[in-house]
Amino acid sequence: MSEAERTAPAAQGDKPDGLFGALFVIVAIAVVLATAIAVVGLRIQGADALALYEESFPSDEPLPFGLELVDGMAMAGEARHVVLRRPSAESEPDPEPELPERVVLQRFGGALPATRQFAPTRANLPRDLTDDLEKWESAPYRFEAVTRRGTVQFGGMETDFIAQRTFEDDGTFFDSIRVNLTVGQKGGVLAAAWPTGYEGATVEALVPLLERIQLPEPDPEAPPAFEAPGDASAD
Repeated sequence: MSEAERTAPAAQGDKPDGLFGALFVIVAIAVVLATAIAVVGLRIQGADALALYEESFPSDEPLPFGLELVDGMAMAGEARHVVLRRPSAESEPDPEPELPERVVLQRFGGALPATRQFAPTRANLPRDLTDDLEKWESAPYRFEAVTRRGTVQFGGMETDFIAQRTFEDDGTFFDSIRVNLTVGQKGGVLAAAWPTGYEGATVEALVPLLERIQLPEPDPEAPPAFEAPGDASAD
């Protein structure tokens, strides 16, 4: 063997395969860790949402209207919500169309995300729908419109509500009502939807459910909870 052959560097052909293998292992570990973190995160979110349900309805008694917990989620900024549904709404025809078929209870980390949904802005005020309805009846498209706003009383409290109708692009519509459940700086909203095509939705129908909700304790340093709005003439 020549001197050149004895001093030649060893072949490097196997190193790239070894490098790719190491990278594959690292990526695989990262994927497993990310999946584990995501699963844990979802479980924590689910637990937070369930906690909202238990805080809001501490009694073991069945909820009004036969409502049942079907979903929930916790999001950034301490925002949480739970979804309740009335099983009888699955029947055809619905035997109780005067009752909401779906209710969402929301709680926020601050008051603003809730209270701005009831601010007297253009989007939150009733308006003349004559032109919109003519267009919708000739060529249906999706839009929402406030039909009524005012106050509702329950449990010795008074707070704002807004009723709206959602017109769908298939020619149908459904009514919904949202109620301001903000206590001091703790924002909250209850939003209820009625069956498609039902025109008799009223905030009074929600009172039995509103009276069952355990609201957060008010902060003594925060503004009073449920201040009566200065203008209820829009009702």
